[in-house]
Amino acid sequence: MDISILAGYVGLIYSTLTITPKLYDGLKDILGPSFEITMNAFIAGIALLLFAFFYRPTKRKSIMAHLGALAVVSIFTLLLVYLTPSISEKEHLLEYAFLGYLALRVFRNAPSRDLAYLYVALTILIVGYLDEFIQKFLPNRAYELRDVVINILSGFLGLVLIMLGKEF
Repeated sequence: MDISILAGYVGLIYSTLTITPKLYDGLKDILGPSFEITMNAFIAGIALLLFAFFYRPTKRKSIMAHLGALAVVSIFTLLLVYLTPSISEKEHLLEYAFLGYLALRVFRNAPSRDLAYLYVALTILIVGYLDEFIQKFLPNRAYELRDVVINILSGFLGLVLIMLGKEF
């Protein structure tokens, strides 16, 4: 995969920072009191589809791979249900898990597997931090260290799930 796809995705993340609050406000007006439950169901559905796409259990996988995938999904569920009260934070979980996938695809031809993982980790760290740093300067957003942690954790959880589910 070409790095321009990764750069485009990062650009999409950053370019929607000012739009998403307005989008969510519009959806709240349309959906009314059912906004939260509708969006939670939508995000849960997307998460399940991504899990089904990225993690394909086979008989050749060890029990540890299956337990690892279960642990990652459990942590994602905990984050989605209890630790991310706003819809935009829940959306970031999926957004950064997908970032981990794209970065892994871009850097998988690195000279070594360890170097590829290092590049992916650095990508997740930098993009996750800059996402929040940019928000510090936007009128309708705010910098929160908690969100930096959620962004980075989401990226790493997505990466781990992909590593467990597919051959690299």
